[in-house]
Amino acid sequence: MANDVEIIQFGTDAADFSELFADSVDYRIIEADYLDASIDDKTLFTSGGIEKKFRDCFFFITSASDDIVNTLLKALPANRIFLSIKISVDSKEFVKLSQVKDIHKIDFYNAKMVADLVNRDLFHRPLAYKINMEKIAIDPQFQGSIMQQGHNFIELKSNQQNENFVHVASWREMLPLFPNRAWDINVESQVCVDATVIKLSLKLINPSTNRIEQQKIIDNDHLSDVIKIDVPGTGGFLSIDLFIKGDYFDFKIGAIHARQSREGLGVMLPSGNRLVDDSQMNEEILYDFNAGDLRPPLNVYFSGFNVAEALEGQNMMRDFSAPFLLVEDPRILGGSFYTGSSSLQKQIVALIVTKLKLLGFTSDDLILSGLSMGTYAALYFSTKLTPHAVIVGKPLANIGTIAANGRINRPDDFKTAFDILLALTGNVNKDAVKQANDDFWNSFRTGNYTNSKFVIGHMNDDDYDSQTTEELIKFLRSNYPRTPVIQKGLIGRHNDNTSGIVNWFIHQYKNVLQNDFDRKLARDS
Repeated sequence: MANDVEIIQFGTDAADFSELFADSVDYRIIEADYLDASIDDKTLFTSGGIEKKFRDCFFFITSASDDIVNTLLKALPANRIFLSIKISVDSKEFVKLSQVKDIHKIDFYNAKMVADLVNRDLFHRPLAYKINMEKIAIDPQFQGSIMQQGHNFIELKSNQQNENFVHVASWREMLPLFPNRAWDINVESQVCVDATVIKLSLKLINPSTNRIEQQKIIDNDHLSDVIKIDVPGTGGFLSIDLFIKGDYFDFKIGAIHARQSREGLGVMLPSGNRLVDDSQMNEEILYDFNAGDLRPPLNVYFSGFNVAEALEGQNMMRDFSAPFLLVEDPRILGGSFYTGSSSLQKQIVALIVTKLKLLGFTSDDLILSGLSMGTYAALYFSTKLTPHAVIVGKPLANIGTIAANGRINRPDDFKTAFDILLALTGNVNKDAVKQANDDFWNSFRTGNYTNSKFVIGHMNDDDYDSQTTEELIKFLRSNYPRTPVIQKGLIGRHNDNTSGIVNWFIHQYKNVLQNDFDRKLARDS
């Protein structure tokens, strides 16, 4: 299957879609013997569930007996199943499967609705753009003060009396939006005084005629909303302008995110979602939950620093078969170490606790993991969640030290550390360095790690933060001498041998899954 989207349909109790789906859709119908079916001479199901080749497909179940429905729901991958509204099984198992695997009920005889769903919303690799605040061009006629906090945001203030809207800024870069799709626009912003009245203008420009195809005006009440733009077949470019009025105004504006929309079926990935910090410019944390085979543990993986907006680690986690939760920090350039307000941190903890309860698991069935930037979150939230294991590669806990090392150890690398330090403490001096480091350790030292295991792969000459591993091991050995700590150091600086760390990370992950949770996994090659 080399097409962009693959649909496998079980049963024929549905409309005829053969002429309605786009050419990029590979549409197969299995009429009978669902569990023994083959496609292109490849068996659809194995003893462990769906064959790996087919796990990116979307699945339509139009008709089946009650026992076959439950068997299919257990075997098929989560978040990709669409079930006929005619099918309803009176059993607790069916109800739980429908909930944890996020199964969608649809009318397969509503041909237009199904065609729109497939052609617009069922795609594999979503496009996503982030316009950072460096692209903002302040109107030369603007009368007021402009304050830039690193690469985090711009704050505009004015005490001029403006009874009418005045143009304040525009964005130098117009975003190309692909045709025949819906796009979601999210704006990082904050109105700092009530007298500020905002008008954010989003215009879709026709690429052939340069005319405005559509325009959306966003006011104060809707700045935190996800703004949907339907792009016609011509495609278009998104143009953005900011207007403000008021006797006195104070407004912060940061990055603007544009993501190909699934129109209610998930953010980025199918069933993906986001946490929003409404106390801090509506900044986001993205996540995706996959129920896997419904057996312990729940693997939580925090993405590393990633300039592209994409939830990393999906294939690795799916290979483990267990339920997993991917978490990504898309702030600033490629992440802000999952730090932020207490409200945001509570949301992250609540998210993980909620998924544990949904699966019927306890904290003993939880693994927190991450690489590089993601290790900060795995370690930090272990304090609040008492997981069975923490598995990290290239651990970073001292955000202040990472920034300070940028002056001499890495003068041309990862300057974003200063922006993160500035966002976390409001400064970039020695006191800020200490404060950022203390924020982590003051929290970590309050945890109870009696029943946890730590697996740590690190670089011996880490030029980002050479202290974390030593401090972790010293603290654990002094305070929790019975807590298992497995560690390995590789020669080199932080980014000198990422593949070596990743390979060791995966190998140790498999060891924990096999030895502690009795899982059967393929051996490392």
